[in-house]
Amino acid sequence: MKMEKFSELIKSSKHLIVPSYQRAFAWKEQQVEQFIFDLLEMREKDYYYGHFIIEDTNGRFEIIDGQQRVTTFILFLIVCKLFKSNNNAYEFINKFETVDYDQNAFSNISNLTIDDIKVLREFNTISLNRIFDALKYFIRKFEDKSLNIECIDNYINTLMNAHISAHITYDKAVAVQIFELQNTRGINLNLIEKVKAKLINSA
Repeated sequence: MKMEKFSELIKSSKHLIVPSYQRAFAWKEQQVEQFIFDLLEMREKDYYYGHFIIEDTNGRFEIIDGQQRVTTFILFLIVCKLFKSNNNAYEFINKFETVDYDQNAFSNISNLTIDDIKVLREFNTISLNRIFDALKYFIRKFEDKSLNIECIDNYINTLMNAHISAHITYDKAVAVQIFELQNTRGINLNLIEKVKAKLINSA
């Protein structure tokens, strides 16, 4: 399956899932700020949104590499919906599932208001705290006019039409092998993440 645009990845999946042996949401403000910078810079240009590695299980796409970018996209959609209620891309919010230990809280985000999100503070996991930090960051950017509410459809369209490269695998063992290989660079996996990957591979 060849994919050249981010919309093809999103639309062709029944569900987009971050498997629990994967690293949960880890982006901090610096990375989320770069996401906004790239989005604003690339609205009138060809936007490359990176490489994705996916395990396809009967149309359920487990994200082996690219989970930070997919999660950030979904968080951005959630905030866009708070400021502008209608866009066809919002249907993809409910197709996404994060790691299982954050999913219950994540699934309730769509029921929150802007004020709810602003006042929420400490959560059980670092990744949930970073998810809500990203939501708050996007809200601030719309409120301080760095992001224009009138341009929401344009922002979403830019992301949906962004160029990507993608590798699709149908084998769990191959997916875990790719996961381990991809994570020999950058931030090292911690012991728990390595053990989870091994357990999934041996199941």
